[in-house]
Amino acid sequence: MKEQLDQIKPATRIYLLLSLFCTLVHVSGLPAPAILSISATKWYELWRPFTSMAYFGAPSLSVANSIYFLVRYGQQLETLSGTGEHAWFLLVQTIILSVLGALLQFPFLAQAMSAATVYVSCRLNPLERM
Repeated sequence: MKEQLDQIKPATRIYLLLSLFCTLVHVSGLPAPAILSISATKWYELWRPFTSMAYFGAPSLSVANSIYFLVRYGQQLETLSGTGEHAWFLLVQTIILSVLGALLQFPFLAQAMSAATVYVSCRLNPLERM
């Protein structure tokens, strides 16, 4: 297991581990939605934008599929553009989606981040089969 985790590029690995951590918080019985969601009234809790981007919900096949897309296409982007540029992409997407999520009252934005990653990967590799 550690060998497969070590093969994942650094920025994608951090995002994967944060997503798995948020899923474990949910499984542990803690009130994950209340702890991890983004809120316009709790702007001082600095972890919320990051956990909102990483929390896909209760464990399910849909969550596994989303995490698979996150790793596959995130790693592809990181290989093409480098770790620094991919980390910058994730940070900028987190800021933009967090502001929009707080304004539009969307508490969880992991699916949007996953869709953004797949979209950018598709645009950079237009001839690759999805």
